[in-house]
Amino acid sequence: MQILQQNNLLILYLCLFFCLCIGLFNCYEIMHRQYRRRSQKKRKEKWKLYFGQQLELYRENEKLREELGRQFRSRLHTSGTLLILEQVWDEMQKESKSGDGFRSMLELWMHMVLRAYGDSEETIQAYLIMLLGKYKIRTTQSIRFIFDMQRKENIDIQSEAFHSICRMNDGNYARLSLLRINRLEIEVNQKMITDAVMECQDKKGFFTAILPEMKNLKSYIQVGIISALDERAEESVVRVLKQRMRDEKEDKEVRIAVLKLFARYRDEETLDILLDYAASGEWEYAAIAAKSLARYPCRRTAKQLKARVSDKNWHVRYNNAMSLVTMAQQEDIEEILGGKDRYARDILQYALDSRKEGAYGVA
Repeated sequence: MQILQQNNLLILYLCLFFCLCIGLFNCYEIMHRQYRRRSQKKRKEKWKLYFGQQLELYRENEKLREELGRQFRSRLHTSGTLLILEQVWDEMQKESKSGDGFRSMLELWMHMVLRAYGDSEETIQAYLIMLLGKYKIRTTQSIRFIFDMQRKENIDIQSEAFHSICRMNDGNYARLSLLRINRLEIEVNQKMITDAVMECQDKKGFFTAILPEMKNLKSYIQVGIISALDERAEESVVRVLKQRMRDEKEDKEVRIAVLKLFARYRDEETLDILLDYAASGEWEYAAIAAKSLARYPCRRTAKQLKARVSDKNWHVRYNNAMSLVTMAQQEDIEEILGGKDRYARDILQYALDSRKEGAYGVA
């Protein structure tokens, strides 16, 4: 009994010891975090003061630009981090005014950062590429750096490079960056391509440049580009896509992406293509075309949707029913609900209930 009590007491001491250690460690972490926050704040203020002084000297004498750049580069090796520099530049950019010289000095500072950190590990290189796009540093040196980085088989760098190039709003540069991605063995994220193209303000220049070469791109890249189009797309671009939809040898994923586009881009010729695909024997085409037909209310559309609402494939049936309850007249709905086809009645009732609940999805 006494041995048991001693063991219990020993366990209690050990628990108290561990609790004390955890408490001391947490106290250290809190104190260290507060110290680091104060230290970073001071460093940030020093950098902002330094950049302000450099900017003032540049305003007084633009010939000092290169000398100021060399001074900044030598300072990079002794103090500062890229994260702090980014925070300072963000604040200065908000405070800057047109013609105050900030943009000119920012380009110079970024060039010095590239020279200092350009040979760093790939994580740092990807971060530098992001900064170039964020601040739209569209100089010969910055573009060359990004394109040189795209020689690497690194998904993060490739993604960041194309995104940054698109942010610079130059359609031809975006085309060149995308062609580099097309030559890679690795596959870059398709959604990233879509998001980057959507962020490019020079979409007209980009599509004008990429359109002649688009068919030679890998299918996932083409899908990423097409997914970035909407109702404001250039008619010349959509016209080429319509022509390709008539080609039976066209890639299936590309066709599906164009069918989804036609839910956003509307005209009479588009309706003809959608009706053809909605009657297709391949269920993927029929299902997606049926979904897009919801945006084209007319008797031709209603007739096609009613014809496939009893299709043997559930996905085709579902999308046709959903589009039908969205745009059809009440008499069309009542005709099916009062008909003899139990599958058509069930899926249409399901679509009506889903519409009431706001659960309009795609099968």
